[in-house]
Amino acid sequence: MFDDGEERLVKRITIWGFLVLLGLAAVWIGGPFYTLHQLRTAVETQDAAYLDNQVDFPLLRDNIKLQLNARAAQATPPRWRDSPLGGLALGLTNQLVDRLVESLVTPSGLLSLLEERTLQPESPSADPEADGTLSEAEREIRFREARFRFEGLSRLRVEATTEQGEPIRVVLSRQHLKWRLTNLILPEWPDSLLDSAQGGGDV
Repeated sequence: MFDDGEERLVKRITIWGFLVLLGLAAVWIGGPFYTLHQLRTAVETQDAAYLDNQVDFPLLRDNIKLQLNARAAQATPPRWRDSPLGGLALGLTNQLVDRLVESLVTPSGLLSLLEERTLQPESPSADPEADGTLSEAEREIRFREARFRFEGLSRLRVEATTEQGEPIRVVLSRQHLKWRLTNLILPEWPDSLLDSAQGGGDV
């Protein structure tokens, strides 16, 4: 049997252990949704520096390079893949993709892309004097639907459709106690990269 002092110590340890477990559960369950809220706030307020804190850009660039290089390989005719000329062309394509991703997947570049896909009004303004600047109400991001799926303890996949009908698929990963965006899969991304090859830039 415990004496009074030992019993109080056991109770304290039990309470602190419960609080630690509760905190870890909050980080695991609530952490990614808090990061999603921060991402949404960054886009709505046009704050590239704030967005930078919610995204692991080196890992995001690597993941996007893998996507685009895989698509380039799939688009290559099978009879070309094993030929010296086809291998050279694919290698040059991969180098181009790498340079484009490094140039465009930056805080300001990602902010512009997310703004384009989530904040464009559904219809043009009726005011002929309007300068194209979105109002505060128009800058509020709305989704028709969103689905969330945990893939293990450190990964959350989000699939959403904006009010404009644009699909957005992102992956958030837990890095210690912080959740960050680590992958972004957009169906039209390759065309967007090529069309915007002269744009982008870091902040």
